[in-house]
Amino acid sequence: MKKGILLMAAGLICGTVSAQTAVKFKLNHKLAVEDFAMNQASENDIGDQFNVTRLQYYISGISIVHDGGQIADASDVYILVDAGIDDVYDLGDHDITNVEAINFAIGVDPDVNNQDPAQWPNDHALAPKSPSMHWGWAAGYRFVAMEGYAGSSLSTNYQLHGLGNDHYLMINIPTSAADDNGALLIEINANYTEALKGIQVSTGVIVHGDYGEAATMLKNFNSYVFTSLDGIGNTLSVNEEFEEIVFSISPNPTSSLVNFVIDDNKFVNCTLNVTDIAGRTIVSDVDLSSIGNQMSLSSPGVYFATLINEDGIKSTQKIIVQ
Repeated sequence: MKKGILLMAAGLICGTVSAQTAVKFKLNHKLAVEDFAMNQASENDIGDQFNVTRLQYYISGISIVHDGGQIADASDVYILVDAGIDDVYDLGDHDITNVEAINFAIGVDPDVNNQDPAQWPNDHALAPKSPSMHWGWAAGYRFVAMEGYAGSSLSTNYQLHGLGNDHYLMINIPTSAADDNGALLIEINANYTEALKGIQVSTGVIVHGDYGEAATMLKNFNSYVFTSLDGIGNTLSVNEEFEEIVFSISPNPTSSLVNFVIDDNKFVNCTLNVTDIAGRTIVSDVDLSSIGNQMSLSSPGVYFATLINEDGIKSTQKIIVQ
């Protein structure tokens, strides 16, 4: 009898293991409707001609929404994307049947961003690279390094290197996955003309840092660059009418209760919206003052709090509930 029970248990274990499916991630690099190529001429939304000679960026904080809103964590995966190379990235094995969305951020999460890059093995995305993707311990990694030439004759050099923990924001792209020889392949589009939306690259702009046109480029990456194959963009977009730092949250991380401290008088009267990492609405259009500038979140996870003032200007911050 015991032998039969052991065999049954072994069968259950094998069944559990077999439920694990390899999940892969692919970016289709684009310049508008054309496939991306280095040195290929393109045009942004304000009519500035440009090409790209370097485009590298980090993706981290990855998770997969699946099977009725469940979350499969792949946050240990760090990807250094080179737009000139078509790669398929391994997100690990997960118990997933139907993919509903993918979450990720551009850049390196703050807990890791300011660590020593020499700690990583040479083949790791965060190890020292040439050309360098690391700015220094204080500032951390370049989240995006985009360079090329602009103007009517494509002779004016532009360089935009964006970085900074304040620009580390989550992206949620609703999408399904296709079967790829037994694996699940999540495939989305990345249109890099949108990275330069509203930026006058023809003037020869050169900004390396967390401000100016480099910050605008990072916001464009967060809001406009990525879409599903069906054209659905980031559901957590924070780029339109966006103010960077107008309130703080304490404690953060928290076990439940969070306090909102308004740092900008324009947001004294505002409404609060909160979504979870899957893009589901937790709080909708609540007058912040009516709840005493504080609220409780009962379930551990990552949330996004957005304040909207009387003029429709928005500001978003991440909340971590442990």
